[in-house]
Amino acid sequence: MLRIETRRYLRVGLAAFTGLAGLAVLNGPAQATTPVPLSAAGSVAIWGPGDTGDGLPSPSLTEAQARVAYTKVVANGFSSAIGLTAAGKVETFGQSIFGVAPPASLANQRVVDIAGGQQEDGAAVTADGHLVTWGMGSEAWLTNLPSASELTNLTAISVATTEGIAAAVKSDGSVIAWGKPNPDRGQLNVPEGLAGVASVTVTGSNIYAIKSDGTAVAWGDDASGQTNLPAVLTDTGDDLDVIDVVSSGNNAVALLSDHSLVAWGSQTAPGENNAVPAELEGKQVAAITNASNAYEAVDTDGNFYVWGAGASAVAPSMIQPPVGVDPADISYLAANDYNMMAVFEAVLPAAKPTITGLAKVGQTLTATLGTFSGEPEEITGQWLRNGSPISGETGATYKIVSADAGKKISYRSTATKGEETASSESAAVTPSAGAVSGSKPTISGTVKVGHRVSVNRGRWTSGTKFAYRWLRNGKAIKGATRSSYTPVAADAGRRLSVRVTGTKSGYTSASKTSSARTVAKGTLSGAKPWIKGKAKVGQKLTAKRGHWTAGTKIHYQWFANGKKIWHATKATLKLTKKFKGKKLVVKVTGTKSGYKTLVKASKPTAKVRR
Repeated sequence: MLRIETRRYLRVGLAAFTGLAGLAVLNGPAQATTPVPLSAAGSVAIWGPGDTGDGLPSPSLTEAQARVAYTKVVANGFSSAIGLTAAGKVETFGQSIFGVAPPASLANQRVVDIAGGQQEDGAAVTADGHLVTWGMGSEAWLTNLPSASELTNLTAISVATTEGIAAAVKSDGSVIAWGKPNPDRGQLNVPEGLAGVASVTVTGSNIYAIKSDGTAVAWGDDASGQTNLPAVLTDTGDDLDVIDVVSSGNNAVALLSDHSLVAWGSQTAPGENNAVPAELEGKQVAAITNASNAYEAVDTDGNFYVWGAGASAVAPSMIQPPVGVDPADISYLAANDYNMMAVFEAVLPAAKPTITGLAKVGQTLTATLGTFSGEPEEITGQWLRNGSPISGETGATYKIVSADAGKKISYRSTATKGEETASSESAAVTPSAGAVSGSKPTISGTVKVGHRVSVNRGRWTSGTKFAYRWLRNGKAIKGATRSSYTPVAADAGRRLSVRVTGTKSGYTSASKTSSARTVAKGTLSGAKPWIKGKAKVGQKLTAKRGHWTAGTKIHYQWFANGKKIWHATKATLKLTKKFKGKKLVVKVTGTKSGYKTLVKASKPTAKVRR
């Protein structure tokens, strides 16, 4: 057994380490662990003998990949690996020997679990429950896939590469297994009625299912008691749950919810090489894996432990994380013969913040904070204009102002935990100029010549400035640009309307025109005339018209006993003998362009006497 303490080696019970002889076939370590929760997610680190010149180069992350939170990482080749980000995207690390990669269509789908093969083969379970595979396609679990109708509603997957077996969990808790076992040990014979499964571990000899109630079920080879699970793994009455299972063929180890380990199968009795080391008693194990026919574990203090039949073949560099990786933060562990890989808890971006709302001046945008791994203590937000903070705008909503038109508006979330800080930024939106919004105006008042009318503009965007234009039969009336207008004679019988134009900085202007109304003729105002003078032959009578509407033309007509007196159309009338005994009346007629004619008659005089 070998234990490696954080940042220093401590050898226990091993004669010596052996190097790796060329490109040997991978021993096909079990791929079991489902992705860790967001709280335990973080950075990916990959290391191994290639880093010290003893083997192939270890897969490395690009700078962009290193700034993203991951929930799982698995090997899928000698010097390649695939990772699952907390945002549900698949990333590939390292060197491609065979030139294969995940299909481009996977970039547009959210992935919930991944598994890796030998020749850069891989599998992904999408959020809608489908299986997406890629690679050279020579492995039996890829060449013997079930029908597409069977591979639906999936939630998790595990692969044993060298044995050509794969299994997946369905959303109803059932398990489907496929491939071409070599040899066939009954791994594809899923127990009838098995349900309630959350995850599976596929090994060369067995398949182990971890159920939602924290218990485990095993099937396949039982030559060494692999399916004879310890009672603690099957007891639904205790307080311990099974977290993970790994296997080296004829034996297996389970990680329990109290961070302890339990082993079963061949050579797992105390003192035998596959037994859980005594040094781990009382330790809190954070994660386990297996490679090179050996088990590897890390405890919550960051100490590595290696044991099992193949422990002597594990190179020292496999269990010495690179500088900058604190083993105490490891939450997920995986390995193949050439590399150790881990997820270690850190505050890193998971899902980016998002912005919703209409990107237009005057409208309000709403942001949703991004999510982060590593349980940050605080997440804050900041609105940005062309990448620079907008002063005072740190809330969830932001009202777009005129200065934002044509600029890139985004939202940045920043997470902090102690001295750790991480930020992520939403996709930017580019607001267009706002559009002034207004009601259709109406004309208030009696629409007739000489009567002042005004515009009722209704409701408009706050802060709008207005311009007016009165229209006669749809054409602009010269000089009529105020909010009120008095129709003139030229408007009589025509259609009068008013156009209101609203303008505001940062907004496109808007014009609204009222419904047209026909202009009626004006109404003249005139006094009742009276006659001045004596009704006596030889005298002169004078008609007094009184006050009339300004600009009115006045016409007179005299009447004798109700009959029109021809040519008596002046304001005065000379009384001759012919008028003797008759009563005289004068009618005053007022006319004005655009107005109705008005006639007013005086009271009759007394009878004209001699």
